[in-house]
Amino acid sequence: MPVGLGERKFTKLNDGVTKRRYLIAEVYMVMGKRFNIIEVERENRSLSILVLSSPTMNDWDYILNRLLVNFVNDSGTWTSQSLDSIQRQGITIMKVKHSFKGVKHRAEMLLRKLL
Repeated sequence: MPVGLGERKFTKLNDGVTKRRYLIAEVYMVMGKRFNIIEVERENRSLSILVLSSPTMNDWDYILNRLLVNFVNDSGTWTSQSLDSIQRQGITIMKVKHSFKGVKHRAEMLLRKLL
């Protein structure tokens, strides 16, 4: 997890030692559509997964890094201000909430968002 402006409490899990992990996935659909998905490790709480897409964006590394740094600096929340600044660049953002119904249910929810 990026540390942002100095070491932040949210960069570590509740034990105060283990660094929080995140996953970034690129999904390419048959019709040429591309999605970037960000999921952050969280303890005992629901957190939405972000699904990002844009027909013109090329510098995804910069956008994803900026989102993660803002996420850490905002104590583990995707703030409206952070998301709005990304959307003004022509990027579509969808949130997918975690589900406690299992991996298959989560995968189905995510697939519905992508189609």
